[in-house]
Amino acid sequence: MIIESSYNYLGLLPPNVYHNSTWLAALPFSVAAFGLGIRQLRAGGRGSFVFDALLGLVLVCGALCKPSYAFAFVPTYGLLWLLNIRRPAIGRLLLGFALAILPVLLLIVGQAKWIALHPEVSVDDKSHFVFGFPAGWKIFMPQLSSLESFKLGITSFALPLVVYALRPQLLRQLTHQCALISTVVAFAQFMLVYESGIRASHGNFTWQVIATNHLLYWLVTLDVLCWRPNTKADWAKQIVLLTAIVLSVISGLHYMDNIGIIGHYI
Repeated sequence: MIIESSYNYLGLLPPNVYHNSTWLAALPFSVAAFGLGIRQLRAGGRGSFVFDALLGLVLVCGALCKPSYAFAFVPTYGLLWLLNIRRPAIGRLLLGFALAILPVLLLIVGQAKWIALHPEVSVDDKSHFVFGFPAGWKIFMPQLSSLESFKLGITSFALPLVVYALRPQLLRQLTHQCALISTVVAFAQFMLVYESGIRASHGNFTWQVIATNHLLYWLVTLDVLCWRPNTKADWAKQIVLLTAIVLSVISGLHYMDNIGIIGHYI
């Protein structure tokens, strides 16, 4: 509504998409990977190898549906892992890190190589990855002006931006750091990588942003709903944040209502 168009819901990269079956199939594994990753990062050198291996398995299962979340989560998990390592436990951490990350990396690399060696599986799909900035806006929505692109970018992450502006102390928590950095990594990929050829406008590098944004929206929303302010200033902040959540829901309902009218989900 901000950009005066009923075709766009919460910007170009909304936190929820109902119409992509592979994204929805991967979503439970994305949530599980996030939770397991936080558990292992908090455990430091005392983490269980069983949970490391379980994280690797969950990432592989999610990647078999759609590898989007893994593209953003793996770099973020690696970065936070490096920042949280305990020196005496470096050997144990290296093995645990390998158990968690290597399976999904091997799956993605192996799949890419297999497809390259078997072009017959990609009928009329002669495309390849290209790097360029700003790839996401140029390829996915080339008709948009710079101002419209900026508005879409802001509204894509409107609720988390409002929450962190009013409650910056949340950024000290590991859960918020992981969710936010994953979203930043995903958005950077969206802006830098695109597919050329027949799938140039398919938007494959948008899904990782939507997957990470989904978790980020849930995290900040739950924090707002569970927050019990003690001061008048904090109560005023919570009212603003609850209003932002309500507007977010209304925006989604408005979008869904328009689908029934125009018969299209873009």
